[in-house]
Amino acid sequence: MYKTDHTFEKYFDIIDGKLLRSFVNFRMCNNVLPIVKGRWLRQDINNRKCTLCNTYEVGDECHYIFKCPLFTDDRVTYIYWVYKKLLFGDV
Repeated sequence: MYKTDHTFEKYFDIIDGKLLRSFVNFRMCNNVLPIVKGRWLRQDINNRKCTLCNTYEVGDECHYIFKCPLFTDDRVTYIYWVYKKLLFGDV
């Protein structure tokens, strides 16, 4: 999903500095995920697999945020916490 307008996102206010910086770099493709690194190396997209798990899926942002088994605990902790704060305010 791509942003169509340049507006301030609510999550900027609720994520602490270090995590926010990592998240912004992640969103801006300023990272070394296989999908990005492979683009720099001109690899075929099918060769840009996740190197952290054995699912053999392309290592893109969607994979790491929603699918990669290595990040299951982080996903439960952080994604739930952020959505809860956005939906219900400071809880």
